[in-house]
Amino acid sequence: MPGRDELIQGLQGLNARIDGLADAIVANPEAPLPEGEWRVRDALSHLAASSNPVPRVLERARGGEGRGMPSNDEQVAERADVSADDLIAE
Repeated sequence: MPGRDELIQGLQGLNARIDGLADAIVANPEAPLPEGEWRVRDALSHLAASSNPVPRVLERARGGEGRGMPSNDEQVAERADVSADDLIAE
């Protein structure tokens, strides 16, 4: 199991990867994902989440409290009308 520092580093790497894919995401937000029923924008909505889960997970890893995560369906539904650009900015 990864340690706290490895988890933090991995989550920071995830943010960097998403930033690197931003142009492709914005160009194809309605594209289906290779598996499941979600589109690119649905996955992006999940990642964006109302309070951005990455900082919350990082806070937990550092020993903070943090809030619980809303369900995937809630995250996607909350952002149904938000553009891919705005989701990336979130």
